[in-house]
Amino acid sequence: MEIRPAKEFLITCYLVIVFCLFSCEKDACKDLVNGVYIYPEEEANGKSMEETIEIYKIPDPVLNCITTEGLIKTCLAYPEFRIIWIYSSLQEGFDIVESYCNGFGKLWNRTDVCDILLKEYEQLAPEGIDEKWSDLEIGRYMMNIIYYEVIIAQNEILLQLSRSEKFTLFEEAINKNLAKLELIDQYGIIGMQSSLAILSRIMFNDNYTSFMSELSNEQLQFHIEMIDIRNPELIDLILNHAENYLSLLKITSLSSLK
Repeated sequence: MEIRPAKEFLITCYLVIVFCLFSCEKDACKDLVNGVYIYPEEEANGKSMEETIEIYKIPDPVLNCITTEGLIKTCLAYPEFRIIWIYSSLQEGFDIVESYCNGFGKLWNRTDVCDILLKEYEQLAPEGIDEKWSDLEIGRYMMNIIYYEVIIAQNEILLQLSRSEKFTLFEEAINKNLAKLELIDQYGIIGMQSSLAILSRIMFNDNYTSFMSELSNEQLQFHIEMIDIRNPELIDLILNHAENYLSLLKITSLSSLK
């Protein structure tokens, strides 16, 4: 007669444990700030790079419940994203950042990542620099745009685009390049590399014949692969081809809506 209550007690305990585990998983994102994960930077102070990388790992429960928009901003806020600048090219630097930040692996697999990235990219304005800002504020403003563009320029994003998304992104990248050209004294060639990479990689991936005929140019090849421009003449070359390809993309984009 005592066995039954014991079984009932064990079942009750099991259900309580399961409920607690489910609740913990469900509430994993309750401590996010405006939907964004806050990295424990104070905990990383004085630690080695290897230890810092582990400290900055986004917990799996957070990765499972955070929204795509929150995950994008969390990846952009990665404290070591700045090391992208210490390597010889933006792509090489980003590859290292991607290997450190475990949020990117999750981000690439989000089905709505292209849509959300594109909407956020449309809101960025290279010409939005305020003359009253300090050099530090201006630098942060420009770097935010560049970081968005480096992420968008990855094939994990570009190869997922629908026809209409590709057209919208391509047009946006052209407009942002033109805006940066107007402010070339501030952005310089370095600030244009990321937006030009979006254009050149889309044309390369689509095997755009006119653009592909330029690939005997080793500097252009290097730019497509590494997001790096050493020759200012590449700016006009890429933009001229991009303007022509935009017309073709518009036709295919409109035909896909019929």
